[in-house]
Amino acid sequence: MRCPVEVNLDWTTEGMLSEAYTLFSEAFSILQQVTGPMHREVANCCRYLAMVLYHAGDMAGAIMQQHKELIINERCLGLDHPDTAHSYGHMALFYHGLNQAELALRHVSGIALAKLVIRPRSP
Repeated sequence: MRCPVEVNLDWTTEGMLSEAYTLFSEAFSILQQVTGPMHREVANCCRYLAMVLYHAGDMAGAIMQQHKELIINERCLGLDHPDTAHSYGHMALFYHGLNQAELALRHVSGIALAKLVIRPRSP
C-alpha cells in the first residue's frame, strides 16, 4: 500500500490538482493538530501544497506555502540542513517565475550560505 503523499504526488502529475490540494490541506491540518505547527512533516505538507499551487498557476499561494516550509525548516532543522537549502532553492525558483530577480537572488544567497555550513559526511 502506498503512502497518501505518494498518491497525491501522482495526482499532481496527472493534472488532478484540486484533489491533490484538498488532500494535502487535510493532511496539513491533521499533522498540525498531532505534531504541532513546527514539525518537519508539517513543513513537507507546506512544500507539497506549494508545488500544487505552483502547477496550478497560483504563484502567490505557492510562495506563501513555500515560505512557511522555509521558516519551519530553518527553526527545526537549522540553516546547515540540506532540506533548508532545498527550501531556499524553491523560493528562488518561485520568485524567478514572477520575474522578481532581486528576491530570487536573496534566496539563492541562502543556498550559498547553506553550502558553506554543510560539511560533507565522512564515510
